[in-house]
Amino acid sequence: LREHIDGRTPNFESTHRMRHRTGEWRWVVSRATARVDEHGRLLRLVGVEFDITERKLYEEALFREKESAQITLQSIGDGVITTDAESVIDYINPVAEALTGWRLESAMGRPVEVPMDLVVLSVGMEPSAGTLEMARIFQIPREPHGFLATVGEPLDTVTTPVPGVFVAGAAAGPKDLEDTVSMGGAAAMRAVSLLRRLAAQPA
Repeated sequence: LREHIDGRTPNFESTHRMRHRTGEWRWVVSRATARVDEHGRLLRLVGVEFDITERKLYEEALFREKESAQITLQSIGDGVITTDAESVIDYINPVAEALTGWRLESAMGRPVEVPMDLVVLSVGMEPSAGTLEMARIFQIPREPHGFLATVGEPLDTVTTPVPGVFVAGAAAGPKDLEDTVSMGGAAAMRAVSLLRRLAAQPA
Protein backbone atom coordinates (compact mmCIF):
# COMPACT_ATOMS: atom_id res chain seq x y z
CA LEU A 1 0.00 0.00 0.00
CA ARG A 2 2.85 2.39 0.86
CA GLU A 3 4.40 1.88 -2.60
CA HIS A 4 1.10 2.83 -4.22
CA ILE A 5 0.60 5.91 -2.04
CA ASP A 6 4.15 7.00 -2.89
CA GLY A 7 3.29 6.70 -6.61
CA ARG A 8 5.52 3.71 -7.34
CA THR A 9 2.63 1.46 -8.49
CA PRO A 10 -0.47 2.42 -10.52
CA ASN A 11 -2.86 0.81 -8.03
CA PHE A 12 -3.00 -1.26 -4.88
CA GLU A 13 -3.87 -4.96 -5.01
CA SER A 14 -4.02 -7.51 -2.24
CA THR A 15 -5.14 -11.15 -2.09
CA HIS A 16 -6.12 -12.29 1.37
CA ARG A 17 -8.67 -14.20 3.42
CA MET A 18 -11.61 -12.59 5.19
CA ARG A 19 -14.03 -14.10 7.64
CA HIS A 20 -17.63 -13.97 6.48
CA ARG A 21 -20.37 -13.13 8.95
CA THR A 22 -21.42 -16.80 8.75
CA GLY A 23 -18.02 -17.71 10.19
CA GLU A 24 -16.73 -19.08 6.88
CA TRP A 25 -13.32 -17.94 5.62
CA ARG A 26 -13.39 -16.57 2.06
CA TRP A 27 -10.60 -15.62 -0.34
CA VAL A 28 -10.82 -12.01 -1.52
CA VAL A 29 -8.82 -9.86 -3.92
CA SER A 30 -8.89 -6.12 -3.21
CA ARG A 31 -8.02 -3.53 -5.85
CA ALA A 32 -7.91 0.16 -4.98
CA THR A 33 -6.60 3.53 -6.08
CA ALA A 34 -5.43 6.10 -3.54
CA ARG A 35 -6.68 9.66 -3.43
CA VAL A 36 -4.06 11.97 -1.89
CA ASP A 37 -3.85 15.70 -1.16
CA GLU A 38 -1.28 18.13 -2.53
CA HIS A 39 1.15 17.04 0.19
CA GLY A 40 0.87 13.37 -0.74
CA ARG A 41 -1.19 12.50 2.33
CA LEU A 42 -3.77 9.77 1.89
CA LEU A 43 -7.33 11.04 1.82
CA ARG A 44 -9.16 7.86 0.92
CA LEU A 45 -8.97 4.64 -1.06
CA VAL A 46 -11.43 3.96 -3.89
CA GLY A 47 -11.68 0.36 -4.97
CA VAL A 48 -13.52 -2.93 -5.15
CA GLU A 49 -13.27 -6.38 -3.64
CA PHE A 50 -13.90 -9.67 -5.44
CA ASP A 51 -14.71 -13.02 -3.87
CA ILE A 52 -12.30 -15.49 -5.51
CA THR A 53 -12.87 -18.42 -3.16
CA GLU A 54 -14.01 -20.79 -5.90
CA ARG A 55 -11.01 -19.91 -8.07
CA LYS A 56 -8.67 -20.49 -5.13
CA LEU A 57 -10.26 -23.85 -4.36
CA TYR A 58 -9.90 -24.84 -8.02
CA GLU A 59 -6.24 -23.76 -8.06
CA GLU A 60 -5.54 -25.73 -4.88
CA ALA A 61 -7.28 -28.83 -6.27
CA LEU A 62 -5.34 -28.48 -9.52
CA PHE A 63 -2.09 -28.14 -7.61
CA ARG A 64 -2.83 -31.26 -5.54
CA GLU A 65 -3.76 -33.18 -8.71
CA LYS A 66 -0.55 -32.12 -10.45
CA GLU A 67 1.49 -32.97 -7.37
CA SER A 68 -0.14 -36.42 -7.19
CA ALA A 69 0.49 -36.99 -10.90
CA GLN A 70 4.15 -36.06 -10.53
CA ILE A 71 4.56 -38.46 -7.61
CA THR A 72 3.11 -41.21 -9.81
CA LEU A 73 5.32 -40.28 -12.77
CA GLN A 74 8.37 -40.25 -10.49
CA SER A 75 7.77 -43.87 -9.49
CA ILE A 76 6.63 -45.62 -12.70
CA GLY A 77 9.04 -47.60 -14.87
CA ASP A 78 8.30 -45.79 -18.13
CA GLY A 79 9.97 -42.68 -19.43
CA VAL A 80 7.58 -39.71 -19.52
CA ILE A 81 8.13 -36.26 -21.01
CA THR A 82 5.28 -33.74 -20.87
CA THR A 83 5.05 -30.55 -22.91
CA ASP A 84 2.83 -27.52 -23.18
CA ALA A 85 0.75 -26.61 -26.25
CA GLU A 86 3.88 -25.19 -27.93
CA SER A 87 5.81 -28.51 -27.50
CA VAL A 88 8.04 -26.97 -24.84
CA ILE A 89 9.07 -29.41 -22.10
CA ASP A 90 7.55 -28.74 -18.69
CA TYR A 91 8.33 -32.07 -16.99
CA ILE A 92 10.61 -35.09 -17.43
CA ASN A 93 10.62 -38.03 -15.04
CA PRO A 94 13.74 -39.90 -13.81
CA VAL A 95 13.37 -42.79 -16.30
CA ALA A 96 13.18 -40.33 -19.19
CA GLU A 97 16.23 -38.56 -17.77
CA ALA A 98 18.16 -41.84 -17.90
CA LEU A 99 16.97 -42.61 -21.45
CA THR A 100 17.64 -39.17 -22.93
CA GLY A 101 20.59 -38.02 -20.86
CA TRP A 102 18.73 -34.79 -20.10
CA ARG A 103 18.31 -33.39 -16.60
CA LEU A 104 14.96 -31.91 -15.55
CA GLU A 105 16.58 -28.56 -14.77
CA SER A 106 18.17 -28.25 -18.22
CA ALA A 107 15.27 -29.81 -20.16
CA MET A 108 12.49 -27.56 -18.82
CA GLY A 109 11.67 -24.80 -21.26
CA ARG A 110 13.38 -26.62 -24.09
CA PRO A 111 11.41 -27.35 -27.29
CA VAL A 112 11.05 -31.02 -28.18
CA GLU A 113 12.89 -31.82 -31.38
CA VAL A 114 12.90 -35.37 -32.75
CA PRO A 115 14.99 -36.19 -35.85
CA MET A 116 12.98 -38.11 -38.47
CA ASP A 117 14.04 -39.77 -41.72
CA LEU A 118 10.52 -39.68 -43.13
CA VAL A 119 7.22 -38.16 -41.97
CA VAL A 120 3.96 -39.29 -43.57
CA LEU A 121 0.88 -37.15 -43.00
CA SER A 122 -2.49 -38.73 -43.68
CA VAL A 123 -6.10 -37.82 -43.04
CA GLY A 124 -8.16 -40.09 -40.82
CA MET A 125 -10.12 -42.89 -42.47
CA GLU A 126 -13.67 -42.03 -43.52
CA PRO A 127 -16.56 -44.31 -44.57
CA SER A 128 -16.46 -45.09 -48.28
CA ALA A 129 -19.23 -44.11 -50.70
CA GLY A 130 -20.20 -47.78 -50.89
CA THR A 131 -20.56 -47.99 -47.11
CA LEU A 132 -22.81 -44.94 -47.07
CA GLU A 133 -24.88 -46.37 -49.94
CA MET A 134 -25.36 -49.69 -48.10
CA ALA A 135 -26.40 -47.83 -44.97
CA ARG A 136 -29.01 -45.96 -47.02
CA ILE A 137 -30.37 -48.98 -48.90
CA PHE A 138 -30.60 -51.33 -45.90
CA GLN A 139 -31.42 -48.59 -43.38
CA ILE A 140 -28.44 -49.55 -41.21
CA PRO A 141 -27.73 -47.07 -38.39
CA ARG A 142 -24.28 -45.52 -38.34
CA GLU A 143 -22.00 -45.00 -35.35
CA PRO A 144 -20.68 -41.52 -34.40
CA HIS A 145 -17.81 -41.66 -36.94
CA GLY A 146 -20.12 -42.60 -39.81
CA PHE A 147 -19.33 -46.32 -40.11
CA LEU A 148 -21.99 -49.05 -39.91
CA ALA A 149 -23.10 -49.65 -36.33
CA THR A 150 -23.01 -53.07 -34.67
CA VAL A 151 -24.90 -54.18 -31.60
CA GLY A 152 -22.78 -56.74 -29.78
CA GLU A 153 -19.28 -55.33 -29.35
CA PRO A 154 -16.79 -56.37 -28.11
CA LEU A 155 -17.88 -60.02 -28.44
CA ASP A 156 -20.01 -59.62 -31.58
CA THR A 157 -18.52 -57.15 -34.06
CA VAL A 158 -20.55 -58.15 -37.15
CA THR A 159 -24.24 -58.06 -36.23
CA THR A 160 -26.01 -54.83 -37.19
CA PRO A 161 -29.29 -53.56 -35.70
CA VAL A 162 -31.04 -54.67 -38.93
CA PRO A 163 -32.06 -58.37 -38.72
CA GLY A 164 -30.24 -60.52 -41.27
CA VAL A 165 -27.62 -57.88 -42.15
CA PHE A 166 -24.03 -58.48 -41.06
CA VAL A 167 -20.96 -56.32 -41.59
CA ALA A 168 -17.25 -57.06 -42.03
CA GLY A 169 -14.05 -55.14 -42.58
CA ALA A 170 -13.70 -51.38 -43.09
CA ALA A 171 -17.46 -50.88 -43.41
CA ALA A 172 -17.52 -51.09 -39.59
CA GLY A 173 -14.49 -48.84 -39.09
CA PRO A 174 -10.70 -48.91 -39.63
CA LYS A 175 -9.56 -52.56 -39.72
CA ASP A 176 -6.36 -54.34 -40.72
CA LEU A 177 -6.31 -57.42 -42.98
CA GLU A 178 -6.37 -59.91 -40.09
CA ASP A 179 -9.41 -58.24 -38.50
CA THR A 180 -11.18 -58.07 -41.86
CA VAL A 181 -10.68 -61.79 -42.59
CA SER A 182 -11.79 -62.70 -39.07
CA MET A 183 -14.92 -60.55 -39.34
CA GLY A 184 -15.72 -61.98 -42.78
CA GLY A 185 -15.65 -65.51 -41.37
CA ALA A 186 -17.80 -64.53 -38.41
CA ALA A 187 -20.33 -62.76 -40.63
CA ALA A 188 -20.56 -65.79 -42.94
CA MET A 189 -21.12 -68.14 -39.99
CA ARG A 190 -23.89 -65.96 -38.58
CA ALA A 191 -25.53 -65.67 -42.00
CA VAL A 192 -25.47 -69.47 -42.47
CA SER A 193 -26.83 -69.99 -38.95
CA LEU A 194 -29.67 -67.55 -39.65
CA LEU A 195 -30.55 -69.27 -42.96
CA ARG A 196 -30.63 -72.67 -41.25
CA ARG A 197 -32.97 -71.38 -38.57
CA LEU A 198 -35.27 -69.90 -41.21
CA ALA A 199 -35.20 -73.13 -43.25
CA ALA A 200 -36.11 -75.17 -40.17
CA GLN A 201 -39.22 -73.12 -39.47
CA PRO A 202 -42.49 -74.70 -40.59
CA ALA A 203 -43.85 -73.30 -43.83
